[in-house]
Amino acid sequence: MTDLAFSPLKLLATTAEDLSILSAQLQDGLLSLSSLDYDQENKRLTGLVNRFCWEHAHEHGKLDSYYRVHSGFCIYHVESMHLQGFHQASPQRLFSLLSLSINQENPLTLTMFCSGDHAIKLSLTALYCQLADLDQPWPTPNKPKHLHEHLEELNQRIA
Repeated sequence: MTDLAFSPLKLLATTAEDLSILSAQLQDGLLSLSSLDYDQENKRLTGLVNRFCWEHAHEHGKLDSYYRVHSGFCIYHVESMHLQGFHQASPQRLFSLLSLSINQENPLTLTMFCSGDHAIKLSLTALYCQLADLDQPWPTPNKPKHLHEHLEELNQRIA
């Protein structure tokens, strides 16, 4: 349990603008291939992600105390799924989810970009994605760093 006033996140994306909001909340979430389930018959991809709570990153009362929460997502109307760069030999390996993006030239192609040049490409018949927090958040001292932050830190060390 946390001292954070927490309202579970529930989002629905049916437009590219909606998806950008959902993507921002999933940024730096941790997922593995074993946490994904593609149901071809029902044309749906479901997954579990260990989501970094960006919406609370500046609200925490303690310095260097952030939060993560288990979240579930579901992407409907999935005609096909293609994995790029993943090796089936290590389905438990965690990847950082960087973004979800619609192809501007083909708005029915959604790509889930992950760390290490990995990607999950989905062909859709319509855009309909849901995201919901499944549990209470827990504290973590670690805030994800992005490339520009690593470069700034490196430059400070060199100077």
